[in-house]
Amino acid sequence: MRKNLLAASLALAFGVSMVGTAQASAVAQSVLQVTNFVFSNAATGVALDNSNFDVINIQDSTNLNPSLNGVFNPYSNFTVGGAPLPLTVRCVPAACPAGLNPGAPFANAATPPTVDGALAASSLDNSPITGLGQPLGANARTAALAQLVNPGVANSASNLGLIAQISFSTTNDTTVRIDFDALLHLIASLNSNLTANSGVGWSIDIVNHAGGASVFHWAPDGVIGTGITGGTEQADACNLQLSVGVFGPGQTAADCSGHERATTGLLLAANQYDLTISHQTRADVLVTRPVPEPSSIMLVGLALAGLGFGARRKQLKG
Repeated sequence: MRKNLLAASLALAFGVSMVGTAQASAVAQSVLQVTNFVFSNAATGVALDNSNFDVINIQDSTNLNPSLNGVFNPYSNFTVGGAPLPLTVRCVPAACPAGLNPGAPFANAATPPTVDGALAASSLDNSPITGLGQPLGANARTAALAQLVNPGVANSASNLGLIAQISFSTTNDTTVRIDFDALLHLIASLNSNLTANSGVGWSIDIVNHAGGASVFHWAPDGVIGTGITGGTEQADACNLQLSVGVFGPGQTAADCSGHERATTGLLLAANQYDLTISHQTRADVLVTRPVPEPSSIMLVGLALAGLGFGARRKQLKG
């Protein structure tokens, strides 16, 4: 009878301990899409054309860097002349197994995850000005996804960059209007230790080519009039400098879509300017092996104490 009770105690104790060491469920995803991006003359509202510039050198680039438990699958590419960067997806494990790619790289991740992995994706098409042989309205998209069902670490980062050297050939000084639609999705979800976080970042800078002095900086942050210098902000629907995260069990998310608009200060026709755009997403998850809950430890202790008591009784009888 005593042996049966001890066995039941041990079974209960280790049963609870097994619950405490169940599979993890950790996911972090970040998606940022900028669409219908256009440079136009602020006074006329007409999109700028290639013929408005006597110098225009454009280079687009992308960098993807997913990793899982120290295994990386990086990718980088650049184009000169503003040519499109085709949709590219990189995963660890490679080939993006079922359960990792959420159907489309820019779709929202389904939770809970079913496999360990990391995914990074990007694409860039069309043009913010006319006359370059592409449809007007640039579209830039990045996504980063990291998820775990076992203890470990998964990270992902996706970046798009644009560098352009431009000088206006018109005889009139020009104020440029920048318009685009933004859509972002962030999620960080965790059912155990330790952390899950995701974030986005987008900004544009214009500096004077001679000397490098900044003439315009814009990092939309969801508040009209902040995050901008050297210009004026007319619309700021979304915070594009956002991060969300959890430490320990929990979930947090952010979704936003809307229009962004700002105008530069007066750009002088006689000057040459350097323009850069940074567009990035990231996702990170870290899960450690669960520690048995105090109740589990107590039950194991009681069961072992019972075994010791039984052995002691038997020894005394002997």
